[in-house]
This record gives sequence, C-alpha cells and structure tokens, in this order.
Amino acid sequence: MRAFITGGSGFVGTNLSRAFIRAGHQVTILSRSEKPSKGLPAGVSVVAGDPARPGKWQESVSGHDLLINLAGASIFKRWDERYKQLLRDSRMLTTRNLVDAIPEGQGITLLSTSAIGYYGFTAD
Repeated sequence: MRAFITGGSGFVGTNLSRAFIRAGHQVTILSRSEKPSKGLPAGVSVVAGDPARPGKWQESVSGHDLLINLAGASIFKRWDERYKQLLRDSRMLTTRNLVDAIPEGQGITLLSTSAIGYYGFTAD
C-alpha cells in the first residue's frame, strides 16, 4: 500500500509513518519544508508544499492508495478572530485541496481528522 500523509512530520504523523514503514508500506508525507526537522523514519518520501494552497504537490497524490489528512494550524496559540479563521482554513482548505487532487476514477481512500483540545485549569 502507498500512503500519502499531510501533517506527517508531526507527532501523530511521524508515529503513523513509522508503523506503516515497519509493516512494509510506502509512505509519502507532505511538508511545508523540503527537509522536515523532526526525525522521520528511514524510507519516508517527502513532498514540499502547503496543503492549504493548491500547488504542484497535488500531482503527487496520484498513485497512492490512501490519503491521511492530519494537517492543521496549531491549537496552542491565542484564539483571536484572525487565528480562528486560520484554524478553520488550515483544516477545510487542506481537505478541499486533497479531494481536488484525487484523479477522477482513481479509488483512493481519504481519512481526515482534526483534534482540538482545551488544557486549562478549573476551580474545582
């Protein structure tokens, strides 16, 4: 199986890539950087591009069996109105661009997830 992962250099994406590689699958990650700084497992291919914007990276989707969308702006910043829009766009535009990248008639499975959380203190 050939998997294409957005957000593949993050915590979840790196561990998922490692598991796929160990199982004998091919993994390509989309990264905003051509050389992600985090320790990716050996054998992972990297495609540079911004998933929230259409681009040449979309051509790399063809030939993959599975798309996994883990991309999105960090939730660990102050959520003013401008940043809330960035959070929405980073998830919605990325998903739209992935769907647009799927070649017509090609059976590709798309899994998309977005986690949010609140880690605050309570008065209890």
